[in-house]
Amino acid sequence: MEKSSYEESIENVQNVLMRLENKTFLIHFVLNLLSIVINFFHLIVLTQKTMRTSSINILISGIAICDLFTMFTWVYKYLSLADLEYPECITATSLIKIYMDVTSWSSQYHFRRTTCWLGIVMASIRYVIMSRISDVRHFKWADPKMGYILIVIVFGSSGVLTVIWQWECQVVENRNYSLVANCAEHQEINGNYKFSVTLRPFANLGHYVIVRTYFILDATLSNFIPCIAFPTLTFLLFRQIQKINETRETIRRNSTTTEDNEEKYVLSVKLIVFITINFFIAEAPIGTIAILKTFLERTDKLFQYRETLKSVLGGKRKSVISVQPRLSSFVSTPAIHIAHHLHRANFICSFISVIINIFHFIILSRKSMRTSSTNVIMIGIAISDISTMLSTIYKHYFLVDVESPECVTASVRYKIYLDLSAWTFQDHYRRCSSWLGVLMAIVRLFVMKTMPNSRYGNWSKPKTGCFFTLLVFCVSAMLSIFFVSRNQIVENRAFPLPLNCAEYQDINSRPPFSVILTPLFSSSNFLVLRIFTMFDAIVTKFIPCIAFPCFTVFLIRELRKFHNRVVMNGRKQSVVNGEKNDITTKLIVFMTFAFFIAEAPLGTIYLVKVFSNRDDEIL
Repeated sequence: MEKSSYEESIENVQNVLMRLENKTFLIHFVLNLLSIVINFFHLIVLTQKTMRTSSINILISGIAICDLFTMFTWVYKYLSLADLEYPECITATSLIKIYMDVTSWSSQYHFRRTTCWLGIVMASIRYVIMSRISDVRHFKWADPKMGYILIVIVFGSSGVLTVIWQWECQVVENRNYSLVANCAEHQEINGNYKFSVTLRPFANLGHYVIVRTYFILDATLSNFIPCIAFPTLTFLLFRQIQKINETRETIRRNSTTTEDNEEKYVLSVKLIVFITINFFIAEAPIGTIAILKTFLERTDKLFQYRETLKSVLGGKRKSVISVQPRLSSFVSTPAIHIAHHLHRANFICSFISVIINIFHFIILSRKSMRTSSTNVIMIGIAISDISTMLSTIYKHYFLVDVESPECVTASVRYKIYLDLSAWTFQDHYRRCSSWLGVLMAIVRLFVMKTMPNSRYGNWSKPKTGCFFTLLVFCVSAMLSIFFVSRNQIVENRAFPLPLNCAEYQDINSRPPFSVILTPLFSSSNFLVLRIFTMFDAIVTKFIPCIAFPCFTVFLIRELRKFHNRVVMNGRKQSVVNGEKNDITTKLIVFMTFAFFIAEAPLGTIYLVKVFSNRDDEIL
């Protein structure tokens, strides 16, 4: 049967994409060869005795070695592997060859990760040296021995993750089942291969939960944290340069060698800035791709762009109206796919937010930071955000339906209690975060308005922050208890689930355990439920969305008044306090915009659900 012109066009597009992919791999191979030559000469220069005089140069030598090994592994993969994209697609005719192929993948991961962290350690050492340039006690950080110690630590830590990765892979001989679907781009998945790779049974448990968790951890440690830490350290280094420039005349009068040292420091910082920009461009997309691949099925056609192209462009061109006469049916399929990917994106952002907020919490909980009510309230916000994100992660991993609590089902009783608790905790801590943010703005406004009056000094003390945090947690807990009391667990229900559960599960199934509304909430056409949902949306979403901008405007006005008083008084201490207040106010302004963007749409959705029936197809 002859191909139609439409099918030929699709095949031509596929061939173009394949050629582009092959050319890209070839260019990458050539660039790696050039990088090997450049890094080899770089390593020769750095290993000269006259260069091995500081920890920074030793760390740069370690980075050069890691880059060399990373490039060597890529050259090996290009020349020896059939599939350059997926380690699970490794096949070979000899046992030695397949172990070499697996080792090349693990070595590339190991040395790439080591390069990332050595770069961050180098920036950290440079920052410590520059910030403590006048303190003799910190000169040990510039000693070459410190560079060797840090290299060993980073190599060892990265080696642990590499061993875990390689342990997950198991070599099988004469497998009697096909390769995973994403291997179809470069080889026959139903072929008879002498040796191939599969995951160990332990790594397959829980729908690949161990493998997914490892890759999330690896992408976070190897890509996202360095992408955050590098710009942060670079910004701090710039600030140190500015401080050095401001005190240059004073330092020159006290030392004759300081100018040369400054030039060396500035050159090192410029090198770190250059590495930062290159690293962010190279690693941030890789980390994003690694995270996205973690949440795709190993048989997902998104791994196979040519198959995806066929399914998108190669289908029968029928009239949408004739195939999908109802608007709800027309929207359902693309809407489900969009919602599915949005939930994945939400999970990824939640995981990253947990890590960022943990560091935020560690900094805020230090004794030197717990000196004001505002900082204590920020600790409460960090705890609330961490708990909210953890509940989101739990829901994504363990719940079938992450949108509607009335669709919770489980096969065991304790599981359904855990699922309901996840919903309750998310609702509770999200409400706490909202109101703690508003209270922080109120406290800051009150402190600035009553600053000359010593009678109101208690508002800025940590005890006030602890009191407000505890008060908000208790009031929110009362609403959360009322929220969870609406659910009643039933066993072997004899009636279908609500219609809005049909997106993710069969509503006519008979799950061992499920939830229904208690008679109080379901009576009178769900009157009590509607009132509570409306009240919760107003209290948790709309009032904070209105209060935040209002208090922010008042704060900005008070800040202007304060600056005018500072100009009139001309006191140095007032200037310092003014800078601190300015920073806090800018933080609150930023939180206002972020909060309004996040919470206002949710409040609107909650109110729409209040006036919609539970079996309405719009849900």
